[in-house]
Amino acid sequence: MRKKISIITGVIVLLVFGIVIGRYANETIIFTDAKTTAPATTTSTTEPSTVDYTINAYMKEKGLTLKAKDIQFDMKNNVDKEFAIEGSVELADYYNYGFTDESKYFCIKVSADNTVSNSWYLYCDRTVYSKLFDILKENGKPYITATGIITSSKFKDGQGNMAEAEYIKWQ
Repeated sequence: MRKKISIITGVIVLLVFGIVIGRYANETIIFTDAKTTAPATTTSTTEPSTVDYTINAYMKEKGLTLKAKDIQFDMKNNVDKEFAIEGSVELADYYNYGFTDESKYFCIKVSADNTVSNSWYLYCDRTVYSKLFDILKENGKPYITATGIITSSKFKDGQGNMAEAEYIKWQ
């Protein structure tokens, strides 16, 4: 009887696994890195809730130990440290404090958890992330996972959640 139950359970697990693999088989996620010269986009329209690439996996892959919330509540002590952030994004026009170079950067607002107080402004290199900029201009609202940094040359006392984007992956 136990052997029969084990076989049936095994078959069910294989069926579920096959369905899950089939669900994601046609999706493409391409990464882009500010440290390279070839930014990319993705062709997937996957909703964030179905993305199996979590911020924790991203942090492990990139060797990051800090998240945006860690920086947000201890900014002065985390200047020049990279951090991970994810969320839906839209174009923004907020240039302030050390982030005023509109000719070099475009600004995106990252809604990490749909809370205004936890939103971040990331400043993205216009050349490296030109494809992301085009998507956003067309009213796209991609979901990103990114590496940000607040450099000591840009940090101003009293600034809000503002950082440079060092690497962005979007879908």
